[in-house]
Amino acid sequence: MYIGQKITSWEFHQLISKGRKSNKALYAPTSAQMKLVDGIYDFYVEQSEHVTFSMTLQTKIVVNREKGLSDKQRINLENDFRIFATRLQRSVWGMAHRRKPKKFSLMLLPTLEGLIFSPEGFRTLHFHVGIGNAPADMTVEKLHKSIKTEWKKASYGRMDIKVKPAGEGWLAYITKEVERGNTQCCDWGNSFVPDFSLLS
Repeated sequence: MYIGQKITSWEFHQLISKGRKSNKALYAPTSAQMKLVDGIYDFYVEQSEHVTFSMTLQTKIVVNREKGLSDKQRINLENDFRIFATRLQRSVWGMAHRRKPKKFSLMLLPTLEGLIFSPEGFRTLHFHVGIGNAPADMTVEKLHKSIKTEWKKASYGRMDIKVKPAGEGWLAYITKEVERGNTQCCDWGNSFVPDFSLLS
């Protein structure tokens, strides 16, 4: 699967079916959940043509499979990401972001992974983020430097960061917990899609 390529929901489900079959701890989503999964997937496919980078940000929170993540922890973590995202926007776009944020802003599509049951017992929560609308001269190296500088300031940020061009398979990778029925992993509060009509 490549950026912007339209595939059916059935094909999308097949991309991750091997992982589901190999892990008996993963539960099968209900039909209602699958409808929600399809809606979420359609949204990401619609935005995928604008995604040029993907990043993974590890946090300091390790979830025990028995205790899970408390509401307070999740709120704090999402607030932490929100502050990080604001700083990253200013770092990447500078004064242009302040003047015209609808136009000069990174597109950010974060999902929080590690919430679903794991047979390994302990999982480190981490964000997968699709990034778009970066400046034309942006490189992986420059973006990684800005992300590292700002993520270091985050209360829950751990210096384990991966940034790469968004290529084949990024959509299935960023939504693999959605496919398993965990639709709550989508961080809609911190998702941002700029007004692409202003860029033409």
